[in-house]
Amino acid sequence: MRNSDSEQGLSSQALRKQIRRYILYCTVSLLMLITIISVLIPVISFLSASALLLPVNPYDRAKAIATDYVPFVEYTNYLPYKLSKIMEWKQFDSLLNLTNSPTRDSLVNLYKDHQLTLTTNIPKLQVGNVSVLVLTTGGSSDCNETTIFARTVSQMDLIRENIVKQHSNEMREVHASGEINKVFKTRKISVLTHIDGGHTIRDSLEVLQYYYTAGARIMTLASQKCPNKFIQSSNYKTIGGYTNGVSTPGKRIIIGMNKLGMVIDLAHCTESAITSALSVSFAPVIISSTGSKYLSSHEDNLSDEVLLLIKENQGLVIISQNPLQLSNKERLQFNKFKADNSTTPEEATMKMIKWEISSSSSRASVDDIVEHIDYVKTITNSCEYVGIGQGFENPNQPFTTSGAESSANHMTIAAALIQKGYDDTCVKNIMGLNFLRVLAKVEGVAKSIVSSA
Repeated sequence: MRNSDSEQGLSSQALRKQIRRYILYCTVSLLMLITIISVLIPVISFLSASALLLPVNPYDRAKAIATDYVPFVEYTNYLPYKLSKIMEWKQFDSLLNLTNSPTRDSLVNLYKDHQLTLTTNIPKLQVGNVSVLVLTTGGSSDCNETTIFARTVSQMDLIRENIVKQHSNEMREVHASGEINKVFKTRKISVLTHIDGGHTIRDSLEVLQYYYTAGARIMTLASQKCPNKFIQSSNYKTIGGYTNGVSTPGKRIIIGMNKLGMVIDLAHCTESAITSALSVSFAPVIISSTGSKYLSSHEDNLSDEVLLLIKENQGLVIISQNPLQLSNKERLQFNKFKADNSTTPEEATMKMIKWEISSSSSRASVDDIVEHIDYVKTITNSCEYVGIGQGFENPNQPFTTSGAESSANHMTIAAALIQKGYDDTCVKNIMGLNFLRVLAKVEGVAKSIVSSA
């Protein structure tokens, strides 16, 4: 009987211990669950509402994206050329004093002088939220191979000494995609060097290597003003030596740029040259200063077929801000104006000057820029192959588009995209992520070529 009572007591004691353990287990589990929920709820709320943290106003939303989420890229700003000309032209003021009977040459000089007025400065870059500034060297009408090299090198030195170093609190020169995000976090502007026109390398891989070593990371193969012997320009189609738009030396230049990790810009090329170059290059390319040929039949704009080839190449087209390139109406009116022979040559030249230096002459607007962007997006069915941010100070493009007259207006274009219904991911890609993707991919191709050699 005692054994039975003892066994029953032990059994009750074991049961109580088991119940206490169960209660303790439940209590700990409940506390852990409460802790996890208390952590997850704000995280989930933050993630689900992160888009709502951005302002509702399209302009403010664009600025917030460019300030906190993605570096905004302004491509091909010709500031080095403009500064170099200002330094050279000591008699700037005296050239403005015209006689009562101006000659054609004096009027042309006046026009050139007016083009030396700068639209680029630090405050405007900051208002436009520019965090990557691609500065262009070699951009001029100087097609002399013996002098253009010295000019290009001089402008590269000017970038380093007169632009970046003198504005070190706001700018930093970069040479690789990995550096850009680091500089972006410091709120400084990354400066990349771009070479305008393959004629500047004098058909030499050694000169190309020199430019790369000196800091250049992008080169436009063709030029608006100067032909070369290795790729056919849309403005110069009669130079010999081309096979489907790219000569044998041209193919060597393209492969040489792939090996170095330099971005190839196919702006101002014929479509046959673009197609041929794409078949040669192992890396994605950029086509800057362009638009849809369907919307505007400018010689530098692209057909739907080429836009799809750029998508296949994983490259990027950057929409021009040249009103003559954006609008058929604007270009036709300007061409008609040029053909007007009802006045003397001097009077016609003066009219041309007034037309070209007056922003009020422009009828193309931000809406036209957005229309070209939207067309590329529609044809490629993606936001990954189109960009904005075409730069300023171009001596060959003195025109401005209404609402996009300087670097300060970039957010106006981005805001117009948001207003049109573009989501934040699309806007980020178009602002700069597409450019950074191409730059990183080009660097990756160069490393793979070196490692496999």
